[in-house]
Amino acid sequence: MYIRTLASILKRLFLFFLSLIFLLPFQLADYESIMGEYPSDIILGETNTKCAAKEKAETVWKELYGERILQQKPYRVYFDEENDAWLVTGTLNAPFPRILTYWFMAGGVANIIIRKSDGKVLAVWHEE
Repeated sequence: MYIRTLASILKRLFLFFLSLIFLLPFQLADYESIMGEYPSDIILGETNTKCAAKEKAETVWKELYGERILQQKPYRVYFDEENDAWLVTGTLNAPFPRILTYWFMAGGVANIIIRKSDGKVLAVWHEE
């Protein structure tokens, strides 16, 4: 249990530092293991815009996790041009500066990867 908690904290720190530098764009290849762990058969239809990706992600999340998902707004949207796929993630809303969120906020966010051409959900998951 302790090791799992430590791993979760280290993962959050890693993601935090990545988000600070914004040097690594979303690349679908980085999520191959996630797509294997959390596959989906949902097809949402063509998803050509950032706004459409947000709306479709929210629809899927509401069905899976309920209305509480709305607390994770604003959603972040990333696009992999090479693989034509969207990554939409929720955000943790904390009563303190966002920079401290990863250290002091329990819980996780919803994530979804959607193929642009047909809206196929390649993976949907919620972090702990």
